[in-house]
Amino acid sequence: MRAPLLRIVAAPLIVGVVLCSSSAISSADPVAVSQARERVVQLQRDAAAAAERVNGAKVDLARSQDRMRLFQGQVDRSRAELAEAQDALEQIAHELYVNGGQPSAVLNFSLDNPDSFLSDLDRLSETGAHQSTLVDKARATMLAMKVTQQALAQERDHFQQVSVNLGVAEADVSKKLAAARGELASAEKAEQERIAAELRAAQERARLEAEAILAQRRAEEQARIAAEQARIAAEQAAVAKATAERQAAADREAAAQAAEQAAQRLAAERATAARQAEADRLAAEGGAPTSATTPAVPAAGPVPTGRAAMVDKAISFALGKVGGTYVWGGEGPDVFDCSGLTMVAWRQAGVTIPHYSGSQYAATKAVSLSAIQPGDLLFFYSVNTHVGMYLGNGKFVHAANSMDGIRIDSLPGYYTANPVAASRPGV
Repeated sequence: MRAPLLRIVAAPLIVGVVLCSSSAISSADPVAVSQARERVVQLQRDAAAAAERVNGAKVDLARSQDRMRLFQGQVDRSRAELAEAQDALEQIAHELYVNGGQPSAVLNFSLDNPDSFLSDLDRLSETGAHQSTLVDKARATMLAMKVTQQALAQERDHFQQVSVNLGVAEADVSKKLAAARGELASAEKAEQERIAAELRAAQERARLEAEAILAQRRAEEQARIAAEQARIAAEQAAVAKATAERQAAADREAAAQAAEQAAQRLAAERATAARQAEADRLAAEGGAPTSATTPAVPAAGPVPTGRAAMVDKAISFALGKVGGTYVWGGEGPDVFDCSGLTMVAWRQAGVTIPHYSGSQYAATKAVSLSAIQPGDLLFFYSVNTHVGMYLGNGKFVHAANSMDGIRIDSLPGYYTANPVAASRPGV
């Protein structure tokens, strides 16, 4: 039999790790947070090792159950064989008693008492009964069953010990995991509070700056709309005047045509009367047709539109993402990299450009840095390195990096570098 599981499983589970007092991390000290995380990692390793030993104990428990089932099956088969031989042995003992050949009443061959059963077989053998094969077979079967019963009893004891040790091991794992989770929660809470405070401050700054730029854009757009409306009103007034003049000319022409047609009808009537008189005289017939036409009046053409609405859509989208997260390869809806932000922003204006700064430069119209306008793309270091969108007044919006996210910066530019090129989408 194997050594009790107490030696092979339970003892290793008592891991010699002194759990430091889980003092609350009240400050947002990055060093304290880092040290707490290191302790959490060690606790998690200890818990993982203990969990594997629990798994081993469960495997051993299952094997012990299999061995108990095997031993019980062997005992049941031996007991069935002895039950078949029991009647024959009792009959032999009875015949010996009847024939005066010694005991019978004291030989009961009890299957529940292996030692008594074997003793009864020995006494039966001493009488010289001629059933040695049956007796020997019964003795061998009972001896085998006795050994198997002893093994079964030992395995049951082992099973009970394994069960107890497994409960202790699982409790130890739960304790270590709870300690790890508690310390990790404290560390993460302190770190999250620090990050949240910094993020709130950055978001507030970005919000105020974005609101200022949007307010300026709205004022510029309102001025542009007012100018456009004044231009359209002037054009409409000119069109109305030209239309009235054309209508007056048409009316005059129609009146002249009506007078001419009336004169033609009068002349025709007189000619008809003369021909009728001549016909009457000559007994002949005659007539003359009349006709009239009406001129058509032309209609006015459509009013053209500008580019400012496209630029406003692209800029408004980009400003709406300020304070968002930078993720390499991101193209929305909430995370972007530099070329992903400019691509999706201009897509709102109906302009399609690739998701790569070099390809964006190649696919748009290059413009001089001295002539940049709101909505233009600015390229830093090289056209293949970094791209942002110009807002006007020396500011631009861009997805900077994984630490700074989407933000508004002032020229000279990205990490104090001046832009090296500019281009204009949608033209």
